[in-house]
Formats: sequence, C-alpha cells, structure tokens
Amino acid sequence: MDMTLLVIDNDYDLVDQIRRNVASTELGVIDAFQYQAGARVVGSQKLSAVILNLKLPGSISGFDFLKDLRAAQPMPILAIGQLTEAERVQAYRLGADLIINEPVALPELIAATHALLRRYFHLNHMARFQTGGMALHYKELTLSQGRREVIMRGRPVELTAKEFDILYLLASNPGIVFSKETIYERVWREDYPFGSQCITDYMSAIRQKLGLTSSDSSYIETIYGVGYRLAPIVSKFDEYCD
Repeated sequence: MDMTLLVIDNDYDLVDQIRRNVASTELGVIDAFQYQAGARVVGSQKLSAVILNLKLPGSISGFDFLKDLRAAQPMPILAIGQLTEAERVQAYRLGADLIINEPVALPELIAATHALLRRYFHLNHMARFQTGGMALHYKELTLSQGRREVIMRGRPVELTAKEFDILYLLASNPGIVFSKETIYERVWREDYPFGSQCITDYMSAIRQKLGLTSSDSSYIETIYGVGYRLAPIVSKFDEYCD
C-alpha cells in the first residue's frame, strides 16, 4: 500500500531527519513549512498521517488548523509543540491522536510516526475486509462497492443495479460534470441512444430514493445543457489558501 506522510513544521532540520528516517518506496513524505502550504496539500492529496506543529508563527491558530484538519480527512495526527497541560488537553479534544512536547526527541518522534502509520494501515485493511472494498463517503452518503450497499443519513437505500452504478460513478468524482451520454456509455457500456430520456428518469429515481427533492442541489446537481455531478464540497481549507 502506498502511503503519504505530511509534515507541517518550520524546523527544516527536523523535517529532513523525519524524511531520512521514514521515507521509503512505500511511503512518501511531503513537507509544508506554513499552515497555508499544508492546507493546499490536504486539499489535493489523500494522506496516511500528519505531523503538525501547533505553534507555527503567523495569524493562523494551530489549534484551529488542527480542528479543520481532523474534519478534512480521517488520518492519524501527531501534534508537536511547546504545549502546556491545558493546551495538550485541548489538542486531544480537537482531534490529535498523539502529542509530543518540544524539544522533540527524534527517536521518540520516529517511533511514534511508525506507530501512526501502522494504525493507518490496519484501519484501511479492516475497512477493506469489512466492506469488500473501500467505501465512498460523501457528506451523509456512503456507498460500498463490494457489497453494493448505500447508506444515506444513517438509513439503507435500495437502488437497482444501474442506479447504484450511476451514483457510484458520480460519488467517485465529486465536482466533475458527466453528460448523459458519458453516464450511459460508462454504465451500460454501449453507445447512448440519441434522444433517450432514460438518464433523466434514472437521476429522478435516485434523488427520490435518497430523500432529495428535484430542486435540492446539495448532493446531486443538474448542470443544465451539460449533465450531472455531485456538488463539490467546499473545504474549510479554502480559507487558508485565499
């Protein structure tokens, strides 16, 4: 399994030591020396673990960043910094999985990093085992391809085979617009019959089964004259990148 570790810290020597000790052919290390740079990585990469310094200089609070980081991706987070007891408690409450106070002892930090990566690998392995394939999560919607199950707002949703395939296609590519022709050709694996309204009918049925009205664009958006998409998720990290 290829994994990616993000290190958000302005200590160049420490970041270099982490890279030297943990990087491998299976693990890539990405560095970010400011919260804004880290936010851009979080918004564009699937991460296996994050090492986050909570006390970087600047106008952005490391604790606010930690809270948004926890909401963005379900990876383990190791927080470091010169922290008081109250700050360590706050960091745990905001989503840190492990905290190491500065000055950092490199052997402890490396051992803790390996422990977090083992946790990530274990959690992903169990998720694959339990679902028969990785589940897709989008807002309050979950799709399991292996079991072909759909959960919306905590309740199971019964979809036909084609309805599931259409929804899975959209959920695999949130924010990407698919034309009716493309949806048909991807799902049916044959040319789109000119003038057919079947995709329109399928989208209406999917919306209804998910408990969405035709005017509700919070999940499925109709891009008139173009096609359909799952509405792009506006990340809290967009604020850091402005």
